[in-house]
Amino acid sequence: MLAEHDGHIVAVRQGNALATSFHPELTGDHRVHALFVDMVRENRTAQS
Repeated sequence: MLAEHDGHIVAVRQGNALATSFHPELTGDHRVHALFVDMVRENRTAQS
């Protein structure tokens, strides 16, 4: 679990899968996008 709101899970990650129950691009908070970019970079490094 990555995040919760009012006791409800709203963001999760397992391995290279990331899921949210909201549209992070509408929040103005860039942490979810930063995490996604980091995940892509990690995956590219692991495949090299």
